[in-house]
Amino acid sequence: MVGFFCILMPALKLISIMLVWVVPVDVDHLPKMVSVVTGIGKWSMLDVFTMAYAVFLLCAETVNKA
Repeated sequence: MVGFFCILMPALKLISIMLVWVVPVDVDHLPKMVSVVTGIGKWSMLDVFTMAYAVFLLCAETVNKA
């Protein structure tokens, strides 16, 4: 879960944004590419929530051991 949301999704978002900026795109295909970047961007906050959850679990585990 951490690898998917914290590594793969941000990398996919970066690659898709770079493709929109660098690769010459036909005007007819531009709305489709922008919608793909927007769709990936909607999932971009999950990496923050995943890391927060992982930190919470680690902190809760250390508090329970003390």
